[in-house]
Amino acid sequence: PDIQQRIAAAAAKTPAGEWIIGRGWDHTLWPGAKLPTRQDVDGFTRDHPAIFQRIDGHIALLNSAGLKAMGITRQTPDPEHGKIDRDATGEPTGIVREKVKDDILARLPKPTLAQRRRGIELALAEAARWGVTSVQDSISVEDDPAEWNNFLVYEDLEREGKLTARISAWLPFMAP
Repeated sequence: PDIQQRIAAAAAKTPAGEWIIGRGWDHTLWPGAKLPTRQDVDGFTRDHPAIFQRIDGHIALLNSAGLKAMGITRQTPDPEHGKIDRDATGEPTGIVREKVKDDILARLPKPTLAQRRRGIELALAEAARWGVTSVQDSISVEDDPAEWNNFLVYEDLEREGKLTARISAWLPFMAP
């Protein structure tokens, strides 16, 4: 499927050993509607740890390197409000649910300012491609102070004349 081509392209552009992070897959749209497994992406991610959130944000797929980086093995217990899917032999399939996914995402390296800017530029280009002229960004500095950098990127893009959409950012009253 298209997801494998996208993952392979991301892996080719990502420096060795860095995380590949993605979101938006929906297995219910694929032939057979089967959940993917770590084996489905291991060949495309090479030695990169990788995590891909499902479109609804409730589950994610990790590759084998991602499971290893997060210390998830057959002995790892399921936490309250979370689950590690396992195959018939008890090995993690790569699918993690709810609290497990949330805990992993909280431990991932934060994007650099340059990576954040590149992501915002790509999102703005996609919005422009579809004729979208206004977007919202719920900047959650209470949960992640680094998200303030989104606002700084928007300011830089505006100052440079490169902000191609009107941004409504929900900032807390006591933002830095």
